[in-house]
Amino acid sequence: MKIQLLIVILIPLLYGFLAAYIAVPRGRNPTLWFCLGAFFGFLGFLAVFLLPPAVPALEKGGIVLKPITKPVSPLIEKSWFYLDGERLQQGPFPFSTLQKLWKDGSIIPSTYVWQEGMENWKKLEAYDELLELLQ
Repeated sequence: MKIQLLIVILIPLLYGFLAAYIAVPRGRNPTLWFCLGAFFGFLGFLAVFLLPPAVPALEKGGIVLKPITKPVSPLIEKSWFYLDGERLQQGPFPFSTLQKLWKDGSIIPSTYVWQEGMENWKKLEAYDELLELLQ
């Protein structure tokens, strides 16, 4: 009688521990899965085992979350040059400096700009994407 009672208690606990153990590396709540494994037995253990991981990446036992980011425009990555009012070349400047020049009015849509990889100097107004990024 005591052995049967012991088995009735130990088997659900075993399934609960197994479900919780499997839940941790899969990014799931181990307490919840312990309860589900203990209550549903083999089905609870099987459910956590068959479910896909809840996190995007696992690396060396630790969870690595990869942030969702917008792709960086190539217009932002390289240095910029511009021709001032006397047609003298100014630069190189990072994109952030180009933004400041735009905001303080030092460059306007008719200002000629150039970046490595471009064939010729063009007016800023010819680059819709660049104008949008400067806003």
